[in-house]
Amino acid sequence: MIRHLRERALAAGAPAEHIDRVLASDASTMLSMLEHLNNEHGGIHAYLDKFGLTHNELQTLVARLCS
Repeated sequence: MIRHLRERALAAGAPAEHIDRVLASDASTMLSMLEHLNNEHGGIHAYLDKFGLTHNELQTLVARLCS
């Protein structure tokens, strides 16, 4: 899955060093980020809602990240 995400990000033009840093995050870092989003923004859905994502866009994002 990580390889697939990296390939897609590179194809989209993202810098390789940024992609590698993000994809190398360990579980504790990711859990800390989710905790921060919950405490400061009311969760990931509320955080993304602030940027104007529609319900359909959010569902597409979830499908792409979790498949």
